Amino acid sequence: MRNFLFIFAFFFVVLPVRATDLYIAQTPTGGSTGADCGDALPYTFFSNSANWPSPIGPGTTVHICGTIAAPAGASAFLSFQGSGVSGNPITLKFEDGAVLTAPYWGTQGAIVAAGVSYVIVDGGANGIVQATANGTGQTYQHDGAGLWLNNCSNCEITNLTVSNIYTHTNNLSDEAGGGSYSIYWQGGSNVAIDHDTIHDAKWCLYYAYPGGTTTANLNFYSNTIYNCDHNVVMGDGNNGAVLTGSNSIHDNIMHDWSNWDDTNDGNHHDGVHVWAAHTSSQITGLSVYNNYIYGQSGIHMTGFIYIAGGVGTITGTYVFNNVIANLNPTTAPGNGYITDFATNTNIFNNTMLGSSTSNTGGTCIMLYLHGETIRNNICSSAYVGIYVVSGASISSSDYNDFSNLSSVAFNNSNWYGTVAGWRSSSGQDSHSVSGNALLTATFQLGNGSAGIGTGTNLSSLGINALDFDKANAQRPSGSASWDMGAYQTGTSSSAPNPPSGLIAVVN
Repeated sequence: MRNFLFIFAFFFVVLPVRATDLYIAQTPTGGSTGADCGDALPYTFFSNSANWPSPIGPGTTVHICGTIAAPAGASAFLSFQGSGVSGNPITLKFEDGAVLTAPYWGTQGAIVAAGVSYVIVDGGANGIVQATANGTGQTYQHDGAGLWLNNCSNCEITNLTVSNIYTHTNNLSDEAGGGSYSIYWQGGSNVAIDHDTIHDAKWCLYYAYPGGTTTANLNFYSNTIYNCDHNVVMGDGNNGAVLTGSNSIHDNIMHDWSNWDDTNDGNHHDGVHVWAAHTSSQITGLSVYNNYIYGQSGIHMTGFIYIAGGVGTITGTYVFNNVIANLNPTTAPGNGYITDFATNTNIFNNTMLGSSTSNTGGTCIMLYLHGETIRNNICSSAYVGIYVVSGASISSSDYNDFSNLSSVAFNNSNWYGTVAGWRSSSGQDSHSVSGNALLTATFQLGNGSAGIGTGTNLSSLGINALDFDKANAQRPSGSASWDMGAYQTGTSSSAPNPPSGLIAVVN
């Protein structure tokens, strides 16, 4: 009996019991048990593989407490050493006011997740990853990353602010920072990057789907992203890269690129840039919708939304319910506000507003290939509505409002100043109008707008997100006409606040 009690007591003491919550800080605090921020473990505990899978394993949340400062150039500072499982991810969560900071971060940055799955980085209420001294005129001018993920499936980054990884100011001579990433992610399916605030890096949100593999289900949504050369990127990494499934870029706010202007024209700004640039690469199942994209485009901008096929193929993309506003009357994207270098793209119910009808005012929609379907869009106060590049062709365009433009369309070296002229030559836009869109300061259709009730009903397409406008108000079903643009008349619950300087150019 005594032997039995001894053995029982032994196993009661040494059997590992995984903690569901552990706390880490710059240095050990209190009793250093990891029970709370007052008894935190040192941050080095997280990256030590000896602590995985116990006590850090599926279902564990590791909380970051206070400010944790890293030396200049720190890389893979906090590194996931194992995976969670479905329903029990491993979460790295920032407590209120928690910050990971360094003068500049190295290639793999503050947080790295490589070859793992079912992990979450959660910024909590106000968690921050930041660099403090890297950029134009600062102590350092280095490449680096805030978060670095590689082959991470069923993973998420949410509620986090990633700031100042490289702060490029309006200095044309600064050619550094080209390899700076707020979030760099290569490979992995079932990915979410959402509800984050990301600013000041060459590449703010960069996802590379790898060559020779099939990747699926990338969803980037409800982020605020600004002061970057590129806001959101989905691009193939090499030959034979396939992106399929349900992929979306939606409900993001993106603005201002001119701080990345440079003399050598090395920074070609884009809001959304999606590409399949290698042999046998392809993208299917992509939707870009409900985004608000505005601001200073700078002198080297390519497009606010740039879908770039070419050597690879991108087909069947849906671009809808986006509000796009260029605020600079002297510069505009070198291509279109929406640039399509893909096939069979569907461009529906977007509101596009320029600030000049001169040749610096830009193009609303630029088409490079074939098969586009264009419906219910408003293009207002820009240089030209639709530009069909030589060798390309337009499949179907109708029910659009071309309001206050220098030209409605360009095609086969010909300019068309009126809807009637364009219609007669191309056979397109038989129901389109050129009346005043009367956009309000929040991009609604004002009373008497030519866009009210003149769109076509697209509910038969069965695209749930399109059946609602950008403010999440349901559009008419059945045979009732839709309004043109991103907003159905009378909705305002999610209308964006106008940026400074915009009201003066709204017509």
